Amino acid sequence: MRVIVMGLRVLGGAAINKGWQMKVLSLSKILFVFCVLSCSKSTEPDYSGITNPAARWQAYGMNNYSIDQSRNCFCVHGGVTVRVFIRDNQIVNVFDISKGTSLPQNQWQWYKTVDQLFTIISGINKDSVASFRVDYDSKYGYPTNFFVDPNAQIADEEYGYDSKNLNSF
Repeated sequence: MRVIVMGLRVLGGAAINKGWQMKVLSLSKILFVFCVLSCSKSTEPDYSGITNPAARWQAYGMNNYSIDQSRNCFCVHGGVTVRVFIRDNQIVNVFDISKGTSLPQNQWQWYKTVDQLFTIISGINKDSVASFRVDYDSKYGYPTNFFVDPNAQIADEEYGYDSKNLNSF
């Protein structure tokens, strides 16, 4: 049996004020939201303190990811941004973002995994080129941009890559 007397609710012999009951309910909701947000915090390790970009990239051990990439060259698809999908460190799809279509597999060779970008960069003799520039992502260490001009006296032989929007899956 439930009896309400002058704003008090009596349940099993205990009287509870409605205002107090609402405060407890509101506090419970806030506590629940806090717990949910606290529990959903990322558990991904942070290796951004590793100074060598290649070592930082390797520390994350990322083998399955997508990355937006464009080639900087006077070449087919030069300057076009694509999304490169990598699974087990192999390119499995290259998607032309502006057209909304995948490139034919025979054109995937023009785009690189992060490991391949590091291989290209490490193979460049910085003393034998006219210009070389590389920038790395501050968290993951992957090359966000690199550009090489092998010979300042020759036009259109420059090349490089821009990479951004890394997403692990």
